[in-house]
Amino acid sequence: MKTPAALAAIVLTVIAGTAIVSACGDSNPPPPDTPLAAAPTPPPADTPIPPTPAPEPTETPPAGSEAVIWSYETGADVYLPPTVTDNAVYFSASDNMVHAVDAATGALQWSYETGDAIYSPPAVSDGVACVMAWDGNLYAVDADTGELRWRHDAGDGVHSWPAASNGVVYFGSNDNNLYALDAATGEPLWIYETGGRVYSPPAVSEGVVYFASWDRNLYALDAATGELRWSHKTGRNARSAPLVAEGVVYFGGDSHLHALAADSGELMWSYQTEVVRSPSLDGDILHFGWNNEYGFDHHVYAVDANAGELLWRYETGVNSVASSDGVVYVAADRLYAVDAAAGEPLWDYDRAALSLAVYDGIAYFGSNDGRIYALRISLPP
Repeated sequence: MKTPAALAAIVLTVIAGTAIVSACGDSNPPPPDTPLAAAPTPPPADTPIPPTPAPEPTETPPAGSEAVIWSYETGADVYLPPTVTDNAVYFSASDNMVHAVDAATGALQWSYETGDAIYSPPAVSDGVACVMAWDGNLYAVDADTGELRWRHDAGDGVHSWPAASNGVVYFGSNDNNLYALDAATGEPLWIYETGGRVYSPPAVSEGVVYFASWDRNLYALDAATGELRWSHKTGRNARSAPLVAEGVVYFGGDSHLHALAADSGELMWSYQTEVVRSPSLDGDILHFGWNNEYGFDHHVYAVDANAGELLWRYETGVNSVASSDGVVYVAADRLYAVDAAAGEPLWDYDRAALSLAVYDGIAYFGSNDGRIYALRISLPP
């Protein structure tokens, strides 16, 4: 960890004070190298397993409801997941803009243009929305007005999605460091140096920040001080966002999905597969799409979160996956709903989905027609 004196070189432009949050980003890693040999694994994902047959289009979301609540025309593609609160939906588009629309009506609240393409979905906390752009800046924008609060010059080598918790923003960089900034001002608090690039979006839980480095380690640091709690050696460069739940850290990206004890880093199980993005957890089942930068197998997988055993896989084509209340929603050539426990199709909506977020019975997704949609997926009580 760098000393406070080393922080002085970081360039920061303060426009106004207040808090921040964050999200997003990836880039291409090197080709696979050393395979992992750690714990006994279930059969490889490419072991012949009869997939659930793709069904004919079924009925659209719950009968008796108006499926599309609203749509908003952006004029640009929305590839990254929206961030949804009770009152607003925040999303970044391919036109260098971050937008906020009313969650109930889809009416535009504000738009803010950054200096280059945005590669992170907005993260919203304490009245500030934060995005990272290819101009090397981390932008903190007022969540109510869209006015710039401050921006931080992160340099050209940042591909990690930021994360925020308890007034601190965390992001990784190509300079091998994980950074912690004060969310209210953007001032640096601490820096932790690893032995490789940090493309992994960090995850924060119970006062610990978890992230992977291209030095083949998953790290757990004290979120307040940056002191090392533990590290776990992986078999290859890992870059997925860790998912932390019920005392377990789940992460992938080195041809395996791993489960580690959050307090010690002890390996609980590994399942051989490819997963770059963070898996989704619903009850005791992990859901994820098999995909990486080298290809796709067009399936959604369900793995037992306790044992690491494959439960089912379902062929859809996958852009992103979200699970909630016993249903897995898949953004692909259309929006699919699949039974989370059985892997059986429930319904599909005939509209291409590039990105997806599920919040309070509504699916929000960007499509290839330059619009973002709010689709009711469950009837109101």
